[in-house]
Parts: sequence; C-alpha cells; structure tokens
Amino acid sequence: RTESDDSAVNASSGSDARDKVINMLANALRTDGEGKEVNRSKARSLASDIEESLYAECADEDKYKAQAQKLKYNMMKFGEFRHRVVTKELLGEELATMDSADMVSAEVRSRREAAAEEEFKDRHNTSEVLALREAAEGPVMKATDQGLEGERER
Repeated sequence: RTESDDSAVNASSGSDARDKVINMLANALRTDGEGKEVNRSKARSLASDIEESLYAECADEDKYKAQAQKLKYNMMKFGEFRHRVVTKELLGEELATMDSADMVSAEVRSRREAAAEEEFKDRHNTSEVLALREAAEGPVMKATDQGLEGERER
C-alpha cells in the first residue's frame, strides 16, 4: 500500500453525513460486477466523485439521501450496473439524476417491458371484449307504461 492509497482512502468531505455516503458507495463498489475486486483507493475515489455530483445535483437532503440509497442498492444488486460505474461508463453527473429503472440489468429491464406490454394487451383486449359483448347482446330494453324503450347506457 502506498501513501497515495492511504490519502485517497482517508480523504474526507468535511461532513459526517457526506462521509457516510462516500463510505456506503465505496463499499458497494468493492467488486467490479464481474467478480474482480476493486482497489480500495479507486472505489473510494469513484464514490467521492459520485457523492460530489449527488451533493451538487440534489437540492434537499431527503432527495440526496434517497438517490444515494438507490445507487447503493442497485450497485449491490446488479453487477452489470456496478461494472458500468467502475469502468466509468456512467459518470457521477449521470448517476446523480438517474432513475432506478435505468439502473437495473438489461434482463430485468426486458422482463419489465414484457410485463408492461402484456398488461397493455390485457387491458386493451378487455375493453374490446366488453364492446363486442355489448354489441352482441343488443340494446337493453326497459318496460314502461308506453311499451318497451331501448336504453343506451347501462
């Protein structure tokens, strides 16, 4: 371990809350998503860059914390996402504003899209079936003192 490694690992933002976020993100970046361990100073440096972007982007503390938690969760869960962060395919500016749906793996994204498409088909087919059923049943008739009258609404 070199002196530069120690200074990168021990770098501080000057705020306990911000340091906690940096440590949380650095821990999530311990591996690169493909099973290879990431150098501690590199993980800390990446986490620090991400945290700076988060701090600059998120106006209020709740939004800042929520985005940091989303990033940590998705980096821990999705190796493909973590790999994109470690290889700097995704930069801090993008990560600070990224939606959770964009953080998931391609497999999960395709499953979600297929489920949404299936739900759309079900909803569309249901309205078609109802329209066909009404057309097949014909108008609803109501007996009145003047005879039978057709109703348009049910």
